[in-house]
Amino acid sequence: MKHPILSTLLIFFLHFAGSNLSAQNRFNIGVDFGILNSQFDGDKLFGFNKYGLTGGLQVHYSISNTSELRFDLGYMNIGSNYANETRPNVITPADYTLLSINMQAASSFIGITQKFRPTPSGYRTFGVTAGLRIARAFTFDTQIHNVGNIPFEFDRQNISSTTYGPDIKFEWYLTPKITAQASVYFSINNMVLNEENFVSVLRPYFFGYSASYLFSKPSIFKTRKKKKRRRR
Repeated sequence: MKHPILSTLLIFFLHFAGSNLSAQNRFNIGVDFGILNSQFDGDKLFGFNKYGLTGGLQVHYSISNTSELRFDLGYMNIGSNYANETRPNVITPADYTLLSINMQAASSFIGITQKFRPTPSGYRTFGVTAGLRIARAFTFDTQIHNVGNIPFEFDRQNISSTTYGPDIKFEWYLTPKITAQASVYFSINNMVLNEENFVSVLRPYFFGYSASYLFSKPSIFKTRKKKKRRRR
């Protein structure tokens, strides 16, 4: 893996899970798919006008029937989009240059889930997952909107390919295998390496809405059948 932080987190996850294996099957694998409503801080644009797709694989490791470790690996499309009704909230003429962004990235997430609201059948109906998301862009397309007719050239070499920050997910467990979730992410690192003209900060953030499907239910949640006693 190219990113050292991601490699370290993945090794830690696998080591922790491997060192805590028991007779019960605590691992589960699933897929998720959804949409992202994103924006970039520093692009001079307002509103969440950029919609993109997200999807990938999930690996769950059950610590107990109320908590689990989770690792996601997949794709996401974020950015910012120029809308006709958008107006720059600025004073100086130089700030009338707006920047639209379309970023496609390989994304990974590692976090811990806490589940609430137990049902009589044993599984929980609501949970909160918090963790770290790291994304590495493989495309970063930009479009300049010169509202004030000011010459400007955007240098892609001054932009980092990596963004990372906290990701919080609110999950509704419709069944033991199907989950609907809403998430919020905000980057803590500035993707601008060297300040250029009006762009000094680029930090992505988004709201996500998705659904996931688990291929199996860990045996820790399966109800055990009681053996019938034979009458003498």
